[in-house]
Amino acid sequence: MRWLIGICCLLFVSMSFAQPAIEWTREINRWNGWLYCIHQTSDGGYILGGNTFPGWPRSHEGAWIVRLSDSGDSLWSRMYSDTGYGIRGVVETLDGGYLWGVYFHSTVLKTNAAAEFQQEMAYQGFNREWDISPTRDGNYLLAGTITLGEWHWGAGLLKVTPNGDSLWCREYRFPDSTVADSATVVPADDGYLIIGTRWGWTSDSISGFVIRTDANGDSLWSRQYGNGLCALNTGQPMADGGFLLAGAQQDSAVPYMHAWLIRLRANGDTVWTREWTDSQVSEIIRMRPTRDGGFIVAGATTGYQLWLAKLDAEGEIVWDRTMVGTNVDTNCADVIQTADSGYAAVTNNAGWRGPIIIKLGPDPRPNAVRRPTAVTPQRLRLHSNYPNPFNSRTTITFDLPVAGHATLAVFDITGRCVGTLSNGTYHSGPHTVSFDGTSLASGIYFCRLEANGSSERIKMVLLK
Repeated sequence: MRWLIGICCLLFVSMSFAQPAIEWTREINRWNGWLYCIHQTSDGGYILGGNTFPGWPRSHEGAWIVRLSDSGDSLWSRMYSDTGYGIRGVVETLDGGYLWGVYFHSTVLKTNAAAEFQQEMAYQGFNREWDISPTRDGNYLLAGTITLGEWHWGAGLLKVTPNGDSLWCREYRFPDSTVADSATVVPADDGYLIIGTRWGWTSDSISGFVIRTDANGDSLWSRQYGNGLCALNTGQPMADGGFLLAGAQQDSAVPYMHAWLIRLRANGDTVWTREWTDSQVSEIIRMRPTRDGGFIVAGATTGYQLWLAKLDAEGEIVWDRTMVGTNVDTNCADVIQTADSGYAAVTNNAGWRGPIIIKLGPDPRPNAVRRPTAVTPQRLRLHSNYPNPFNSRTTITFDLPVAGHATLAVFDITGRCVGTLSNGTYHSGPHTVSFDGTSLASGIYFCRLEANGSSERIKMVLLK
């Protein structure tokens, strides 16, 4: 009954605009377990990864995987006690299984759909893997810190196949004596964006860094951001080719940690920064894109409570809410947009009570929430469908820089057209269509966008 008491304490406080409804909350009754990442499965349920340990000593700590139904009910859990440390990232593979990024031990776990162990891959040099992300060509990227020498770490990027075989590895050194403490990666136009935090050997030499690479991981430019004590935790590309980054900052003007948002141009120049100096939001931990061109972020308050916010396409807050009474571990939060356009978030109690999962419904419509500010895309772009892999239905978004005729079609692996989703004249800006594969067999399909003499293609996986 203890989890019921915990759920009854999940009271939410409104900070600004109308908010989506809470559909359910669940607390997993495991005092020695933490969950760090959440992924929605093709059947509408959820799979989460983190760490736990069966008892003392804590050296027995291992990876922990939890499977929930679409209503948040626990279906099963798995623990791998010999991995040493816990999971920080997860991606679903083409065969319906998963790749799990294991923090601090330079390993990736390969499991089937039931999280049953298949393979463990170790990568020499990596000492902390913080993120794992799919690429457009069907492979995967690992981002983290990499050992360059004694007490010297740089940022690292590793590209692997679905089987975990290494394709290439890149090291990124800093010109001064600072070392990388964390790193995450997001796909950007024709390349990647590595976001993280680095520190020196004095108490005030912590700053955020960004490294922009091409598709082969070669550095195009790198920048340092922030003054004083600064951390960059997350970020996403924007429709105009720029970037939105988030983390926390403390400086002489505001002598306490507070949430921090940075808007960049495509070349890394700062457009604006926003600091939550007049509120209790202490840090933004995770940012995910939403299908309307905006973003959903998860963070923490100075009172150790989970904070969720929806941002529009320009980074302005549409709605936000604080969950009172959770006493969260501030480094433990993740949030995703779900297939029904709602949201699912996970956080962890700092008081040894177990993780909490919250499901929110879609944004209120039509007038309760401000419409995102329209941004004209700088180039033709076909975004990855969501969800992917998918079971029958998926959503596809594309951007047109100018008005004109556009064709969006789906092909099987033989090149046969199995459906035309769009064929007409469209205004400039983002557009969203749905694809129904009910009549098609499971397998790999390609979606191709053609407009104004250019084309884009993505790979989609139908799993039934």
